[in-house]
Amino acid sequence: MLTISRPAIFTPLAALLVSATLGFTATPKANAAETWEPAYIGSDPELLYLPDAYATYWRYGIERMAGEKTGFVLRGHFPDARYFSYNVYDDELKQSVGSITDFEIIPDDGASNPFTGDPEAKGGTYTIYIVPEGVNISAKNVLTFPGDLAKVSIFLRHYLPEGGVEGGVPVPLVYLYDGAENVVQTAPPSTGIPALSKVEAKRYLMPMFEKLAVEFKKNPDAVIAQLHARDKDQPLDIKALVAKQVVSGTFKYAKPGQVLESYRFQTDGTYPNKDNLYLVMPVVRNADDALLVKFRAADVAESPAEYPSAGLRYASIGQGDDATFNYVSLYDKQMKVSDDGFVYLIISDDEAAMRAKAKSMSANFMPWKVGQKMLLVYRHMLPRADYAFGIDKVPGFVKDTPEAGQEGRAHIGDYAPIGKLMDKASVMASDGFPQF
Repeated sequence: MLTISRPAIFTPLAALLVSATLGFTATPKANAAETWEPAYIGSDPELLYLPDAYATYWRYGIERMAGEKTGFVLRGHFPDARYFSYNVYDDELKQSVGSITDFEIIPDDGASNPFTGDPEAKGGTYTIYIVPEGVNISAKNVLTFPGDLAKVSIFLRHYLPEGGVEGGVPVPLVYLYDGAENVVQTAPPSTGIPALSKVEAKRYLMPMFEKLAVEFKKNPDAVIAQLHARDKDQPLDIKALVAKQVVSGTFKYAKPGQVLESYRFQTDGTYPNKDNLYLVMPVVRNADDALLVKFRAADVAESPAEYPSAGLRYASIGQGDDATFNYVSLYDKQMKVSDDGFVYLIISDDEAAMRAKAKSMSANFMPWKVGQKMLLVYRHMLPRADYAFGIDKVPGFVKDTPEAGQEGRAHIGDYAPIGKLMDKASVMASDGFPQF
């Protein structure tokens, strides 16, 4: 488990520059370490919501009165990273209500944006206002959110940063913005992620408790034994319990003995990134089976100059579990692509013989890290609108309707992952990557 690092901060001189740029009448106090929560490192296996192992996340949240004009001002430097963005979230639903992506951010006067594909862009500073709808403000970068939200948070994401998780620059400064008075103020420390909202209680917890009550009537001893089996020293983690309920329904689509499909399940409730599209393959393991996966490699940008023209900015595949923890990921440049254009992947117990077998098949190997239930998450970032094989071309999954026709490959063909569970002896006896 990685140690979560404290972000860097601006110097007092930088704060004066902020004041001059924004036109503050006074210099509000700003300290990144006293506003943002400590960085969430995607490779931390105890981080909820199926993160990407190659991403770093910062969160800043507040509670506000619905209808008031309070928003935020962000002042930062363009980082050295494959990608960065800001999302604004409704913390009650843990879903994005707005976002601004690196290439969309207009730099401050005298700076340039290196994410636009311009090889001459050298970076510099930017300023973003994030305000409730209805607040009129003249600024280069304005992102709005519904004014009736009471619990609002901002997430900053860096993917594949260089020069530390901060991307070689200070973590941005956060200020509060009073849209009624047009005043920028010192921001208080972030409020934590809400443990439970009324929406989550109704949507996820109540059905679970109702099911438990039915089971108790049938077999009270079994239910009591199940409750006693919990670690008595471990307090009930409501956030983890809700996260588990969010994804629990996906596993009914893991058909034993059949080819395993990937679907574009809804991602609300997991703080999804608006720039990412996800195909998820639910897997329920038999004994110590190996999982074999294949898909055709996507067209991913090789350099910033290709960002505007490539099919995707970034792609990755991650091994999550039924509690929404992610244990290991592979990103695009780590994936070995075979001569036929496919990525072949074997996920199995970490044994030298299986690693050697994967190498002989020109397949990638990933150690099986989760328990019996796996959520294999395939991620496309910023698929270009005219790229025919992006996950955005797969319609969102509709529950309570037949899954036939909703699988990823029904819409983007071989570019959607499919898989099959096989016993390890059969894999070892195969001459090449098994066909399915």
